[in-house]
Amino acid sequence: MASCDFTAAIDLCARELREIGDGVYWKYKLLEILIKNYKTVIKSRET
Repeated sequence: MASCDFTAAIDLCARELREIGDGVYWKYKLLEILIKNYKTVIKSRET
């Protein structure tokens, strides 16, 4: 995984986590959000 791809995926995760807000729920959603956003970043780089 390229560093810029990882950074972009983490940035998208941070945005979504801010939308979710504080609490315990975000801990369970983090991996799901990371995987989804990584796939989105990779797909956007391919096009």
